[in-house]
Amino acid sequence: MRGRQSPTNSVGVSELISTLLMLLITLAIGTFIIGYISDVSDRLYTLIKSDVERRSVELIKSLDIVFAIGSATNNEVKLALANGITELKILTVYINEVPVENSSITLEPLEIRVVILKAPIQLLKNSVFKVKVVHEGGEGVIYGYVYE
Repeated sequence: MRGRQSPTNSVGVSELISTLLMLLITLAIGTFIIGYISDVSDRLYTLIKSDVERRSVELIKSLDIVFAIGSATNNEVKLALANGITELKILTVYINEVPVENSSITLEPLEIRVVILKAPIQLLKNSVFKVKVVHEGGEGVIYGYVYE
């Protein structure tokens, strides 16, 4: 009776097979985790890279409005504009949210220019006005003072 197995004894898996199965399961889980982390980090890298590129374009197409002064007698506004390192087209200028006619200006790279514009509204002596300059790279706002 030594050679026979009793029906109550179950047949088990050998230690080698169980070790190989455990190794395969561990490798599959590890591969999935590494792939997931790689995918998430790649998406994050792409998002950050596109944001940096967008911001660098904004910095290249930059415009500084140095000052704005208004004259009540002439009803004119003088703007001092400083451009960045690329040519920049000013699309329009608003004074107190009213567009100025013929305010399309092109500035050369690193150019500083004083622009005299006819105000579309009546400027009052000793008052403050708002100037918004809309250009290809965005917009800039400054407040000016009316003298005379």
